[in-house]
Amino acid sequence: MLEIKREAKEIDEKIEKENSKLSATTVEVSRIDELLEERKGDLKFRDIIESSGKNQVKTIFEERYSKLQKNIVENQLEKVRLEKKLRGLESKKRWDEINTYYRTKLTSFLKKLDIYSLNEDEYKRITTKIESLETGSSSPRALIAYYFTFFHLMQQYSSCTYFPLIVDSPNQQDQDIEHIDKIMNFIHNNQPQNTQMILGVAETYGVDFECKIIELKHKYSLLQEDEYDSVYEELKYKMDDIWGNLSLFP
Repeated sequence: MLEIKREAKEIDEKIEKENSKLSATTVEVSRIDELLEERKGDLKFRDIIESSGKNQVKTIFEERYSKLQKNIVENQLEKVRLEKKLRGLESKKRWDEINTYYRTKLTSFLKKLDIYSLNEDEYKRITTKIESLETGSSSPRALIAYYFTFFHLMQQYSSCTYFPLIVDSPNQQDQDIEHIDKIMNFIHNNQPQNTQMILGVAETYGVDFECKIIELKHKYSLLQEDEYDSVYEELKYKMDDIWGNLSLFP
């Protein structure tokens, strides 16, 4: 929804800019008409340039005027499209649809992770804080179900670029072997399609995540010293772009 509002604001700015250009062009045309009507002796400037470019000047301004009008119409149409889309996002029907999806998905995920102590009335609102409802060793499983629900919700209904998922140390509060097995299989089987996930674990408990494994060998260090130069070369141009873009702002 924020993305749609941002796009609508940009369209408004484009329309305002094109209108300013159109006004400036209109003023410029009026000034040229006045100049052409001025007399020098018994001759008008219009008569002087009659044979050497009046039609060219007129054509140039007509083309510029036509182009600005076309841009304004296109931007107005785009603004209408975005406003219609925004109204759809804010409509009660869509809000009910999102809430239904949220409740259905969370109920399913809680059951997959052996959480039966919560009933739907307790988490029926999308603003519910699940950590205040479930305590003890089942709390980490309830949180995983809750977060994965939102991973799916954002993929289903958001228009923003989907970010990589990061799950760190899912075996919280020493889950028993049965439940840690469920957690690992749940993460593997319920990752949203076509997404990237970074999973930090001490061991995989026999679950094949079918991914590249990076083994960290130095305590308290994610980046290995022998990789500093190669990582720097890979990121250098990206950092240059970031700082270059920031320098454009006062």
